Amino acid sequence: MTGQTHLNIDEPESELNTPGLKPHKALRKLNLINITLPDETIELIDQVIEKGDFSEETLRDRSQFINEAVQYYIAQKALINLREQLKEGAIQRAKRDLELVKL
Repeated sequence: MTGQTHLNIDEPESELNTPGLKPHKALRKLNLINITLPDETIELIDQVIEKGDFSEETLRDRSQFINEAVQYYIAQKALINLREQLKEGAIQRAKRDLELVKL
């Protein structure tokens, strides 16, 4: 399923016409998607946004919050995967190293 594409203007319109401002910094391509979340999750997101329990000023609405949360989740999963791979490699090398020491 493809979503609708939107352009998001990150800078005020007056700055878009400023000499030296690169358009790619001012415009981002966004895709509109529909997701289904439980009421409790929506309420939790709204509470966090309203309280301002984050240092990022960019997390001002649900879409921005969910975008940041998804990116964080994926980064954490990648980090866990990398740690597991390093651990497995270290275990395999440890067996080899023990055999080398015995020689």
